[in-house]
Amino acid sequence: MSLTQEKINEYFKLFDKGIDRRNTDCIKWDNNMGNYGREDVCPISIADTDFEVPEKVKQTLVSRAMHGAYGYTKYGEEYAEASANWLRKRHGVEASKEWISFSPGVIDSLNNAVAAFSKPGDKIAIFTPIYPPFYSVIEYNKCEVFKCPLIRTENSWEINFELLEEGFKQGVSMLLLCSPHNPVGRVWRMDELENIRTLAKKYHAMVVCDEIHSDMVFPGNKHIPWIKVDPDGISLFSATKAFNIAGLRSSSVAIPNEDVRNKFKEAFAARRIDGLNMFGLLAQKTCYEVGDEWLDALCLYVDGNRQFFEEYMRANRPEFGITRSQGTYLEWIDLSALGLDNEETFKWCINNGVGVTNGISFGDPEGVCHIRINLATQRRVLEEGLEKLCAKGK
Repeated sequence: MSLTQEKINEYFKLFDKGIDRRNTDCIKWDNNMGNYGREDVCPISIADTDFEVPEKVKQTLVSRAMHGAYGYTKYGEEYAEASANWLRKRHGVEASKEWISFSPGVIDSLNNAVAAFSKPGDKIAIFTPIYPPFYSVIEYNKCEVFKCPLIRTENSWEINFELLEEGFKQGVSMLLLCSPHNPVGRVWRMDELENIRTLAKKYHAMVVCDEIHSDMVFPGNKHIPWIKVDPDGISLFSATKAFNIAGLRSSSVAIPNEDVRNKFKEAFAARRIDGLNMFGLLAQKTCYEVGDEWLDALCLYVDGNRQFFEEYMRANRPEFGITRSQGTYLEWIDLSALGLDNEETFKWCINNGVGVTNGISFGDPEGVCHIRINLATQRRVLEEGLEKLCAKGK
């Protein structure tokens, strides 16, 4: 969808205005004491956005809320069709509504996939550093984590395919893929995904892909859903990250292979994961039906923040390690130049008055002396956070 400059300016004005999330039980803005031990911190950490949802989404939710009865609810084909159509129009997958099922969240689905397609003691591979719940869903199901650390290049990150194949040789039965990758922001290319598929097929391994950040991809990059590469795999996606509806708990599961789909659903039923939030599914359906233009503008706005971030860091703290993010609204920063240990590095950030995510939770040693920050906020908030992060002598 192409936007006129007039429309872009209109949306940017809306995004610049933002919304005050304080005093709404917001984890990012109302829990500085719990997160950082002090109130006077500029939080640029938690992975949701500081933007109001599209107006039509808000109106739809208000209209449903005004009805006054919120009992058990069925979800007709139109909900699945909205998710399938989103895959078709945004990501080029000729998806069918029969492929779609729903879950309270992508991590719930990831956990269910491990339960459904592995057994205790199995080795499961992940590309590290990676979003912390990837570790916990493997360990919860009594499986073994096989780390395949990403290789940092001058301005990006690459997959260590030799190590990945070695893992498959050692018995890795599943790969939990994150695309776009949280926290390093890589959007995997088709050739990379095809290499993964080739290895997985060769060693009879399952691939399950968390694609929750797939709607936030920057110009020059394109998200490719895993199921477009491998119809025997699983793609997990949601409107929660891009459209800022994470508190409503809703996500979709796309599985083209009927046998795989049935086994996944059986595991869900066995685990009694069958209660869905009516407002979450309604919000996601509405986002997918009316949110294209809003999302296009948001991607441009956040890309502007990304460019501002890169320029600011290189001008003010060139010794801090950054790479060019291709997707997500997250940035991964190496602060090892400070010469501090990991906990001292995290405390240094807090003492400077900026709230960040401690990188060690994404992997040890991969995340030592690293932090993750969030670009999906007003430029003025990002600038304040970066000023504090780059301050010297603290």
